[in-house]
Amino acid sequence: MKEHLRHQLHPETQKALSLAHRACGKAPILRRVENLPHNTRAVLRRPAISYRPYEISYRKGEEPVLDHLITHEAGHIVRLHRVPEAERLAPYVSPENRRFAAQQLADGGEFVPLLRDGIPPEAIGDMMSDWHEALAEQIANGPVDLRIEQWIYDRFPGLRKVQERSLTEEVRRGYDTFHPLVRETVPASIYWPTLAINAAQAWHVAELFGRRDILGPFDIQQLLGIGERLARMVLDAPDQGHRSDMAATNQWAKEMQLTGWFEWQPYEQSR
Repeated sequence: MKEHLRHQLHPETQKALSLAHRACGKAPILRRVENLPHNTRAVLRRPAISYRPYEISYRKGEEPVLDHLITHEAGHIVRLHRVPEAERLAPYVSPENRRFAAQQLADGGEFVPLLRDGIPPEAIGDMMSDWHEALAEQIANGPVDLRIEQWIYDRFPGLRKVQERSLTEEVRRGYDTFHPLVRETVPASIYWPTLAINAAQAWHVAELFGRRDILGPFDIQQLLGIGERLARMVLDAPDQGHRSDMAATNQWAKEMQLTGWFEWQPYEQSR
């Protein structure tokens, strides 16, 4: 980690990084990058070699909310290391998972409108791969993200202002999903779970900060019920770190009929 950057961070962000250091035995490296895939603002990279440190990469331009982003990624390290190495698993989309999901959508006739619109089957296959990857990543991250945000709110009150700003921005970034063109293009088995997971985050942010103003689009689509239900599956259960996060992810997959869309494998086999 660059020392000058560490000194610029809020003392409570430094405290979170110290907890991550203590959890895994090495201080995370912080790295600013020009951009990240999928418009991601920050990401935790697990070391390819065991003796190397974790790396937290954040996107250039996110400096106004950097304390929140870095504390959040430090939270991933803390939660992951609350379980033994053998239980530190990550979601993985195998060829079998891809075939299973595609067959589920085909059986439901969800590709028919796309074919009717003249989209070539090979193009649909490429889109399906992207949709599948994105949804698997979202459903795996959803529960742990809720846990980490509650942890930040409870344990680092000095970060609440930047946390609120960062999270409300994140919720609003998801409004694009409500655009009619997205609804018409994305199969329902992918579209509605995506919105439900977004609704869980929005409900939790509104609960933490009293921000009912961010719930309008979810209320219109009658998604607040499922959003609250998904969030409570996570937050009302006993917390055992990464073990609890995996259990909640599996619960969410069952709730949204996505069981079999991904599997759990050791981190070095995941992507």
